[in-house]
Amino acid sequence: MKLLGIDFGLKKIGIAISLDGWPEPVAVWERDPRLFGKLKKLTTRYGLELVVVGMPDGELEEMIKIFCQKLTSVLKIPVELGSECLTTSDAVDKMTQAGKKRRYRKKMEDAVAAALILEKYLEKNNV
Repeated sequence: MKLLGIDFGLKKIGIAISLDGWPEPVAVWERDPRLFGKLKKLTTRYGLELVVVGMPDGELEEMIKIFCQKLTSVLKIPVELGSECLTTSDAVDKMTQAGKKRRYRKKMEDAVAAALILEKYLEKNNV
């Protein structure tokens, strides 16, 4: 199954894809009026079949639900919620252990977090 993973934030979102069961960080995009069009292009380009959006505990829950409704409407593929517990801190730890420079870590931490959201989803669902 080909998956799109999203780490949702107030200003930006992390993007990851899994085409063959191995999640890969792709990019970090600003939340702007072009966002849904860019996600539609990415979904079409890679033939993605499902979106997994990280759901944290707390204040963003209602915003994420609204975001997911719009995603479903625009992308025309199923959208599910996945665990986002500690993904950003885990992403920073993994990049630090891999020797990535601070500038790279700061730039890509949300995309790596999105890949971790996909990884957890794949493990939980035996995909």
